[in-house]
Amino acid sequence: MRREETVERKMSAEKSRSVLRHDLRTFFNVSIGYCEMCIEEIAESEGDSNRLLIFEDLLAAIRVLLRETEYALESANLESDELFRNEISIWLKKTLLPSIQKIVLEKEQRLSSGVVYSSLGNLDDAFKGLTQKCLNPFADSRLLTRPEVVSFRSGENAGSIGHVLVIDDQADNLLLIKHRLEKLGLSVEAMTSAVNALESLSSKDFDAILVDLDMPEMSGLDFLKEMKSRNLLSEIPTLVVTASDEMDRLSECISLGAVDFLPKPCDHSILMARINATIERKKSRDREKQMSRELHLEKSLVDDLLAMLLPVDILNELKQTGRVKPRRFSNVSVIFCDIVDFTSYCESHDPEVVLENLHSIFSEFDAIVEMHGVQKIKTIGDCYMAACGMNGVREDSFHNALASAFAMIEAARNHRSGWKVRIGIHMGDVIGGIAGTRNYLFDLWGDVVNTAARLQSVGVPMTVTVTNDNHPILPQWIQTTELGKVELKGKGVYSVATLRLKT
Repeated sequence: MRREETVERKMSAEKSRSVLRHDLRTFFNVSIGYCEMCIEEIAESEGDSNRLLIFEDLLAAIRVLLRETEYALESANLESDELFRNEISIWLKKTLLPSIQKIVLEKEQRLSSGVVYSSLGNLDDAFKGLTQKCLNPFADSRLLTRPEVVSFRSGENAGSIGHVLVIDDQADNLLLIKHRLEKLGLSVEAMTSAVNALESLSSKDFDAILVDLDMPEMSGLDFLKEMKSRNLLSEIPTLVVTASDEMDRLSECISLGAVDFLPKPCDHSILMARINATIERKKSRDREKQMSRELHLEKSLVDDLLAMLLPVDILNELKQTGRVKPRRFSNVSVIFCDIVDFTSYCESHDPEVVLENLHSIFSEFDAIVEMHGVQKIKTIGDCYMAACGMNGVREDSFHNALASAFAMIEAARNHRSGWKVRIGIHMGDVIGGIAGTRNYLFDLWGDVVNTAARLQSVGVPMTVTVTNDNHPILPQWIQTTELGKVELKGKGVYSVATLRLKT
């Protein structure tokens, strides 16, 4: 047999397994859900503890059968669709079906006559559906035994913590999810039609959406695509609910903008955790939008931005006189910190990822320099420039700059981006001031600035590079490695060394 035919036969078998696994999980999901509702009803009514134990045992038995079914599907022969169907049909009829009949019979024997719970009939229907599936496993199981419901919603609840839209073509699934969400204090609108749900989005506000992946009229994937085309996915967090194991389709849902997916059968605690996180995400976004509008109206925004860019004394002078007088600073230690191979990183990553990581690591650098009494000057692309000692003569400016530099290296070492940095430090006299009348930026000029930049460029990743004649006595916890005579572009030959923390 040609290799192409072998691959095609296996793919056909895997497709059959995926469809059957989806259908069986759907029946198990309904059985587990209604059994849990019976347990809740008994507990809330303070019913007989023996009856509670009966349903708890029943629930445990259903979950055991689900695990056994998953194992049987996973270990079945996938050499061809025919072999898979024959093997799994025999297992369903000889193993799963008798097990189902056994637990149903045990339930009926242990329950006294006349016992009525609102979900008991639904549970019995779910067992009947599962039984029929065992007898005819590859028939279309799209419709369960319960009649289809167009839509229904929760009653008005002023104390609701959120409003959720649930979309699933199966009425039982809608009822179960609606019941669970209402237990969490949410108001729910449930629909079997994704098309009708899209119409509802234009007139109603939802905090989250749960959409089933496999639906006949419009699939969950198509629903997400339509939401994205209307710019709704960024506004309403959407979760995909599915019994499918087709990871390609689930990955596509996430790539479109779905925040997560929930497997069927869905554990109650997982549903609670994920829906709460989704609701909080929506509320956080709403709060951020409100804060953004308020910040836009704040007249003090200009001063806040200037305070981030300028040293305090420079900002005060600018506010008082409208200009900044240039000045010379002595014994200033200038720091240049550059990200290694940043250009190639940009070429291989999305712009959003690059900017997010750059913002994250520069924010850490901002906190570091502030903690060590160092003034951030500016960022130049992926290079971070700072200086220490501008507030008068500072004998310890180099040591403070060095402490900041090693803290930056450690921050880079622990950063999620995996970046490495090179740092150069040089000390001496600089000129500082503001050039221009727009986009105020305090800057430094002079030979010290140029030398520090050149030292960074010839340095070793994750070390600090200095010239041997330009620093005070180093602390004992510093390890020095001589690089010898090095040509610094435009500066000449210098005796250069790298510094690192002793291990």
